[in-house]
Amino acid sequence: APWAVRTEALSPGELLQQEYPHARWSGPVHVPYTFDEITANGALGDARAASVEFGERIIETALDRLVEFIEAFVEEGEYYEDFELEGDERI
Repeated sequence: APWAVRTEALSPGELLQQEYPHARWSGPVHVPYTFDEITANGALGDARAASVEFGERIIETALDRLVEFIEAFVEEGEYYEDFELEGDERI
C-alpha cells in the first residue's frame, strides 16, 4: 500500500556496533543477533530510496520463491500423505 507510507517519517538505518564485529551472517561460525542489537531505529538500509516499482519486484520475487518452495515440498509428498488438519490424530 504505497499510499499508506509516511515518507516524511522515513530515515536511514542506524546500525549499532556489534559485540563481535568480525562475525558474519554466513560461513562456518554464525553469531546470531536480535534485531534490536543490529539497528537503533529498526531500519536496515535507506527506505527513502524505495519506489513502487522496486517494491513490486521484491514482492514478485518473494512470491516466485514461495511457489518454488511449495512445489518442491509437494514433490516430497510421500512423506506427508497422512497429514490432515483439524484434530486428526494422524498428524
